[in-house]
Amino acid sequence: MTTIAWDGRTLAADSLIQGNRFYNVQKIWKFDNGLIFAGSGERQNCMIVKAYLEELDRERFINKTDFSRLPTKPTIPNDFSGIIVVNKKAYRIENLIQPWELPSQFACGSGCDFATAAMALGKTAPEAVLFASRFDLYTGNDVTFFDV
Repeated sequence: MTTIAWDGRTLAADSLIQGNRFYNVQKIWKFDNGLIFAGSGERQNCMIVKAYLEELDRERFINKTDFSRLPTKPTIPNDFSGIIVVNKKAYRIENLIQPWELPSQFACGSGCDFATAAMALGKTAPEAVLFASRFDLYTGNDVTFFDV
């Protein structure tokens, strides 16, 4: 899994992935179309959602009130979750890729409880992910973040 945190200004994610050993990979991206995306779950599912989001027109995407009418969406298993940021607003997405707006502090992934507690105590999103890595086996390595 991973830990993703949003503090109202910054989206952050760790870079730990496991197979038969632990690896360091990118889990957060900023696209040319203006979206910032961080994904949690199986790596291949994150990459499928990443490719889908890269193709979206930012204005068409974010100005829709009915997210169910987005272009054909890929099929993603239930273990996927992520956060996208557009126009300084964060949205949670899961396997159905139907975003809903998030409050100013939110975390998802295996270390979400630790990251949420850290932000409630005044830590930034990158600090919260780093804090979660101290307690969550599936969170670790470098923390990557983008400010909005």
